[in-house]
Amino acid sequence: MAEQMTDTQKRRRGRGRAPIPLGRRVHHVVVTLDRRTAELGMPSIQVAPLLGVAPTTLSSWRTGTHSPPYLETCTWADLVGLRLAVVLGAEVLAEGPEVVARLRELRQKLGLPTAEVAARRRIAPTKVTHLERTATTIPPQLITIDAQITALGLRLTVLNGRDKREAS
Repeated sequence: MAEQMTDTQKRRRGRGRAPIPLGRRVHHVVVTLDRRTAELGMPSIQVAPLLGVAPTTLSSWRTGTHSPPYLETCTWADLVGLRLAVVLGAEVLAEGPEVVARLRELRQKLGLPTAEVAARRRIAPTKVTHLERTATTIPPQLITIDAQITALGLRLTVLNGRDKREAS
């Protein structure tokens, strides 16, 4: 008599699939970019190569299976006439790829010690320091940048083109 295999065992043997995890959330930035991409009538098969990824990768971002790298997210925003920005109220503090390079500067400008940011994110202070030091050489995911920005009391948003209005 054959034993029942777990989903993990089936995957390892290449038989069957594990159920799709419930509660997956698609990042609000990805939702906005995906909506704009659809409004422009741009299919994944056209957009993915412009981002340097496979259509299946773009699909995994759109469904919340994976978080896109922050820099590819900036490229996607630019492609559809939008831009990513870090804001405090109505003031734009940084935008696009420069956000990554300015993480430490933003934290210091707000007078927040590394330990406090780490506590807000529930991570070790060394992780905050590591992100600030390596973000330009080891590109972080969108979700990581957003968590850091949120811990600073700031907001990552999508703006229309060159004006300061938020994209919906």
